[in-house]
Amino acid sequence: MSLTKVSNSMITGAFANVMDFGAVGNGTTDDTAAINAAIASIYTGTNGGGTVFFPRGNYLTTSTIYLPQSVILLGTGRRPGPISGNPANIEGSCIIGKHSGAAVVSCKGSAYTGLQHISLFGDQTTPPKTGLCVGRTTGAASSGRQYFEDILIAGYFTEAAIYSIAVEESTWLNVDGLLLGGGAKYTFYTSKTDDLSVDSLVSSSNWCANTFIGFNLLNQSTTADSAAIYISVAAGTQGWTFRDGFTGMTSGATSSHIQINITEDSDYARDFVFDCVGSESVSNASPPIQVFKVSSSIGACSLRGLVIRSCTPGQLLGGTQFYLFSADDVILNGLVLYETISDYPSSVWRITNGEVNTPQQNLIVRNGITSSTINSKQTIHQGVLGQVTKTLSLNTIYGPVRFTGTGVNAMTIPSTVVMTGLVQREVYVEIDGTPTPNTFKWSVNNGSSFVATNVPITAGTPQSLQDAIFIVFSQGTGLTIGDKWQCLFDPVLLPTVTH
Repeated sequence: MSLTKVSNSMITGAFANVMDFGAVGNGTTDDTAAINAAIASIYTGTNGGGTVFFPRGNYLTTSTIYLPQSVILLGTGRRPGPISGNPANIEGSCIIGKHSGAAVVSCKGSAYTGLQHISLFGDQTTPPKTGLCVGRTTGAASSGRQYFEDILIAGYFTEAAIYSIAVEESTWLNVDGLLLGGGAKYTFYTSKTDDLSVDSLVSSSNWCANTFIGFNLLNQSTTADSAAIYISVAAGTQGWTFRDGFTGMTSGATSSHIQINITEDSDYARDFVFDCVGSESVSNASPPIQVFKVSSSIGACSLRGLVIRSCTPGQLLGGTQFYLFSADDVILNGLVLYETISDYPSSVWRITNGEVNTPQQNLIVRNGITSSTINSKQTIHQGVLGQVTKTLSLNTIYGPVRFTGTGVNAMTIPSTVVMTGLVQREVYVEIDGTPTPNTFKWSVNNGSSFVATNVPITAGTPQSLQDAIFIVFSQGTGLTIGDKWQCLFDPVLLPTVTH
């Protein structure tokens, strides 16, 4: 009986060691050809694939490494903690991209690919566009079901550290991202379309059911509008979950830890969950870096199903902290703030300009802290903000909802008015006398009857009506009898309930 030596090339879809194909792994020798040869040796078409193994070392590449379907890159581990700009500080297996191509590693047009126990690094002198790229080449499901575990994407990039376009049903487990510079603004960027023109990717009607568990996404870019996580929301953006993770940001005007930008208004854009996500900023910015920022590229629109649960922002900024910032015309429909705390209680929950639509009382705030604020410029529908358990006090929403009438230059509602009632209230105010000073009367039933009449006007001083509603007249004389105003207020003070 004779024995036959079996080589990797004889085992379809089995295993390839890049060093068997000439890779050196010393950080200076170009290992691009060796890596591509190892991938080609195990890939036999769409039904074939396998694992490409990288022993400990730094593997220099001078063009993008593309992974075909069902091919996994496996290393011996990556650095467990923060790294500097020197890839030699990375422990385990690292692929260094020193070129201006699309990515260090790209899963463009492939499904069932993945990386495990390996690092990707963008070179400072010649940075790629992105570190890891996943996306579609056709409108069909040509990219999805990837699996990334125990990986680090760090260094310098021109567009984003991680770039995901129209990808479905992928899992990111213990993924770290560190953007050191290179011109990119985003650590993780996802969208329906190839917004940043990375690799001629195409859009799709769906990209959903993607999960991040155990992540650490840091951004040291000082570029304006930077973000650790950027989600471009369009039709089909559904089921994104970020759990047990952390985001870190450096300064950058109008930057945010998590930026959600709505580009299409659709009922099929929904379900964004952030669970046990911490955050920290390491230097001041003006204005302060927002933790959650919801914006719109299309004007009036809605965001449905945003859940922020057990998140603990710990910003080192001082002053007001924007925990949730919503732009004008954005309706947050189905917003849950659940057991969310902060080391800095000033304005922890701030919905700054947008509208909160809670037709089924689906804005839920639980287990909050004292002196936190929900500030809505427009409308809080339905008033009662939902289930309040344990102690929650002094959580307020500014009003009014609507202010109309004649002579409006003479009477205003102070911007800091807090209506403390528990039901919607419409207050009717009318000038009713001509002595000096003028007097007014006010009603809560549209003038059918009046709570008080001939009330003296004290110009420039807030005058209390009820439920902590104040009005201010700019002048005390020269007003016209019959001038009137209607002011609609929604309930704004969450009750303090202790269980």
